[in-house]
Amino acid sequence: MKGGSYVFDASAIIKIVEIAPRIAPAVLKKQHTADLAYYEIGNYIWKLKKREVIDDVAPYAEFFTKLLAHIAVHSVGLRDEVLDIATRRGLTYYDAVYLWLAESLDAPLVTEDGKLCQAAARCLTAAQVLARR
Repeated sequence: MKGGSYVFDASAIIKIVEIAPRIAPAVLKKQHTADLAYYEIGNYIWKLKKREVIDDVAPYAEFFTKLLAHIAVHSVGLRDEVLDIATRRGLTYYDAVYLWLAESLDAPLVTEDGKLCQAAARCLTAAQVLARR
Protein backbone atom coordinates (compact mmCIF):
# COMPACT_ATOMS: atom_id res chain seq x y z
CA MET A 1 0.00 0.00 0.00
CA LYS A 2 1.29 3.44 -0.86
CA GLY A 3 1.89 5.68 2.11
CA GLY A 4 3.08 3.12 4.67
CA SER A 5 1.39 2.27 7.93
CA TYR A 6 -1.87 3.66 9.25
CA VAL A 7 -3.82 3.40 12.49
CA PHE A 8 -7.43 2.41 11.78
CA ASP A 9 -10.18 3.01 14.28
CA ALA A 10 -13.20 0.70 14.32
CA SER A 11 -15.32 3.04 12.20
CA ALA A 12 -12.71 2.94 9.42
CA ILE A 13 -12.36 -0.84 9.59
CA ILE A 14 -16.12 -1.19 9.28
CA LYS A 15 -16.24 1.30 6.39
CA ILE A 16 -13.46 -0.54 4.52
CA VAL A 17 -15.56 -3.71 4.81
CA GLU A 18 -18.71 -1.91 3.65
CA ILE A 19 -16.99 -0.33 0.64
CA ALA A 20 -14.62 -3.12 -0.40
CA PRO A 21 -15.21 -6.39 1.49
CA ARG A 22 -13.20 -8.53 -0.92
CA ILE A 23 -10.02 -6.50 -0.61
CA ALA A 24 -10.41 -5.52 3.06
CA PRO A 25 -7.82 -8.09 4.26
CA ALA A 26 -5.24 -6.79 1.77
CA VAL A 27 -5.98 -3.16 2.65
CA LEU A 28 -5.65 -3.80 6.37
CA LYS A 29 -2.68 -6.18 6.22
CA LYS A 30 0.16 -4.98 8.47
CA GLN A 31 -1.78 -1.90 9.56
CA HIS A 32 -2.54 -0.98 13.18
CA THR A 33 -5.50 -0.64 15.51
CA ALA A 34 -6.24 -0.72 19.23
CA ASP A 35 -7.77 -3.73 20.97
CA LEU A 36 -10.74 -1.47 21.59
CA ALA A 37 -11.70 -2.18 17.96
CA TYR A 38 -12.87 -5.67 18.95
CA TYR A 39 -15.45 -4.23 21.33
CA GLU A 40 -16.58 -1.47 18.99
CA ILE A 41 -16.97 -3.89 16.08
CA GLY A 42 -18.80 -6.29 18.39
CA ASN A 43 -21.19 -3.48 19.25
CA TYR A 44 -21.65 -2.73 15.54
CA ILE A 45 -22.60 -6.37 14.90
CA TRP A 46 -24.94 -6.32 17.90
CA LYS A 47 -26.68 -3.22 16.49
CA LEU A 48 -27.14 -4.93 13.12
CA LYS A 49 -28.82 -7.83 14.90
CA LYS A 50 -30.92 -5.57 17.11
CA ARG A 51 -32.16 -3.60 14.07
CA GLU A 52 -32.90 -6.93 12.35
CA VAL A 53 -30.50 -6.13 9.51
CA ILE A 54 -28.92 -9.56 10.05
CA ASP A 55 -30.30 -12.80 11.45
CA ASP A 56 -27.12 -14.55 12.54
CA VAL A 57 -24.23 -12.74 14.19
CA ALA A 58 -21.81 -15.68 13.94
CA PRO A 59 -20.65 -15.16 10.32
CA TYR A 60 -20.03 -11.48 11.00
CA ALA A 61 -18.10 -12.18 14.19
CA GLU A 62 -16.03 -14.79 12.36
CA PHE A 63 -15.37 -12.48 9.40
CA PHE A 64 -14.20 -9.59 11.56
CA THR A 65 -12.14 -11.88 13.81
CA LYS A 66 -10.30 -13.20 10.76
CA LEU A 67 -9.96 -9.70 9.37
CA LEU A 68 -8.43 -8.36 12.58
CA ALA A 69 -5.85 -11.15 12.45
CA HIS A 70 -4.28 -9.23 9.54
CA ILE A 71 -3.81 -6.11 11.68
CA ALA A 72 -1.34 -5.35 14.46
CA VAL A 73 -3.73 -5.00 17.40
CA HIS A 74 -2.23 -2.93 20.22
CA SER A 75 -3.37 -3.18 23.82
CA VAL A 76 -3.44 0.33 25.24
CA GLY A 77 -5.20 -0.11 28.56
CA LEU A 78 -5.52 2.81 30.95
CA ARG A 79 -2.79 5.42 30.38
CA ASP A 80 -2.40 8.89 31.78
CA GLU A 81 -1.13 10.09 28.37
CA VAL A 82 -4.41 9.01 26.78
CA LEU A 83 -6.41 10.69 29.54
CA ASP A 84 -4.40 13.86 28.94
CA ILE A 85 -5.18 13.77 25.21
CA ALA A 86 -8.87 13.17 25.96
CA THR A 87 -9.16 16.09 28.37
CA ARG A 88 -7.01 18.54 26.38
CA ARG A 89 -8.72 17.85 23.05
CA GLY A 90 -12.26 17.26 24.25
CA LEU A 91 -12.41 13.62 23.13
CA THR A 92 -13.80 10.49 24.70
CA TYR A 93 -11.22 8.13 26.14
CA TYR A 94 -12.10 5.67 23.36
CA ASP A 95 -11.27 8.18 20.63
CA ALA A 96 -8.16 9.37 22.46
CA VAL A 97 -6.85 5.77 22.45
CA TYR A 98 -6.73 5.73 18.64
CA LEU A 99 -5.24 9.22 18.50
CA TRP A 100 -2.55 8.34 21.05
CA LEU A 101 -1.70 5.16 19.12
CA ALA A 102 -1.39 7.09 15.85
CA GLU A 103 0.83 9.69 17.49
CA SER A 104 2.93 7.00 19.20
CA LEU A 105 3.49 5.17 15.92
CA ASP A 106 3.92 8.41 13.95
CA ALA A 107 1.23 7.15 11.58
CA PRO A 108 -1.82 8.81 10.06
CA LEU A 109 -5.15 8.01 11.68
CA VAL A 110 -7.91 6.54 9.52
CA THR A 111 -11.39 7.27 10.85
CA GLU A 112 -14.92 8.13 9.77
CA ASP A 113 -15.33 10.32 12.88
CA GLY A 114 -15.08 13.98 11.89
CA LYS A 115 -14.32 15.29 15.38
CA LEU A 116 -11.58 12.72 15.90
CA CYS A 117 -10.15 13.47 12.47
CA GLN A 118 -9.96 17.19 13.30
CA ALA A 119 -8.00 16.38 16.47
CA ALA A 120 -5.40 14.37 14.55
CA ALA A 121 -2.33 15.90 12.92
CA ARG A 122 -2.71 13.52 9.96
CA CYS A 123 -6.04 11.93 9.15
CA LEU A 124 -7.69 10.09 6.28
CA THR A 125 -11.04 8.46 5.69
CA ALA A 126 -11.43 4.86 4.55
CA ALA A 127 -12.33 6.06 1.05
CA GLN A 128 -9.14 8.12 0.88
CA VAL A 129 -7.05 5.09 1.87
CA LEU A 130 -8.79 2.98 -0.78
CA ALA A 131 -8.14 5.69 -3.39
CA ARG A 132 -4.40 5.46 -2.64
CA ARG A 133 -4.27 1.77 -3.57
